[in-house]
Amino acid sequence: MGQATARVIPLPKKKGFGDALKATKTTEKKAPAKKERSIELPDDLKTELDRFYSMKKNVKQGTAEMKAAQAKIFSHIMPIQDEDGFANRFSSSYAVKGHKETGKYVSVNKFSINAEDDGKLAEILGESYSRLIEENSVVRLKAAVFEDEELQEQLMELIGDAFGTFFETATTLKVSEGFNEAVYREVDEDGLAQLRVFMKQTSASLR
Repeated sequence: MGQATARVIPLPKKKGFGDALKATKTTEKKAPAKKERSIELPDDLKTELDRFYSMKKNVKQGTAEMKAAQAKIFSHIMPIQDEDGFANRFSSSYAVKGHKETGKYVSVNKFSINAEDDGKLAEILGESYSRLIEENSVVRLKAAVFEDEELQEQLMELIGDAFGTFFETATTLKVSEGFNEAVYREVDEDGLAQLRVFMKQTSASLR
């Protein structure tokens, strides 16, 4: 009998970075642009269409005038809110009365903050920074990995200690719950003014 020949079974090809991208790729198909059809309205509806756009213009004008009036009212209310905050009687809302109408001023505990200003905020808030400001981190793959095949191969083989080679962390800041009240106990008027340079509060509203 002749000597049996061992059968060599090829190992499956290792999945590469490009394969991984293809496996997770989704394609959004755009619908072909359709030629817009023009509809001729009967006379009575032409009148309604003209009236609609006339009212729409009035709405825009009215909205601009409302914003201007609101800004004037807010500039009067905000110092009062600050005064109440420092006096330990903070309120996020107030009833406001006009000659005929009664409304409600409502502020929210929401601010936009640039994460690069974290050092300045920590300087102003001192030890209370960690209680009043929350840091959220987002990890993302560096753009260089998509352009370097060697890095792609390394990424597909291991992560572990090489984490920092492939990923970078973006940090965002947000205020903690109750910040808009607690801040008055942590800083003085000068500190509050400085904070407002780096933290823009979401606009209040009149309801």
